[in-house]
Amino acid sequence: DGVTLFDILVKETDPELVCFELDLFWAAVAGADVVKLVKQNPGRVKLLHIKDIDQEMEEPYTTFDPATGMDMLMQLMKKQTIIGEGAIDFKSILGQVDDAGIEQVFIEADFPPEPMKFAEQSALNLKKIVSSI
Repeated sequence: DGVTLFDILVKETDPELVCFELDLFWAAVAGADVVKLVKQNPGRVKLLHIKDIDQEMEEPYTTFDPATGMDMLMQLMKKQTIIGEGAIDFKSILGQVDDAGIEQVFIEADFPPEPMKFAEQSALNLKKIVSSI
């Protein structure tokens, strides 16, 4: 019926007591429209992990199989790319940070092949994105 576990958690928890920490990459892996997710839940997503995905998922990954899950997760992590060079619309997301009630933004990557290059280029790209908002 299109209702996700996240939808249920948002609906069934008290916004005064429960907030969420959203990892944009893993939400995108699961097939979520991350721009819409942030916009539709003002005040609920307080913490945001900024990671990019090389391209939109053709088939969302929503089921974890313990027998093959870790291998699959390692393969999925390879889909991370330098922030601002992938499929996530950071300009739209960062442009709504105040309206969405986001309090903290974390820039990160899971096991990038060249961590310093990844960090430097991601920082440059984010500066450009933020300055264009």
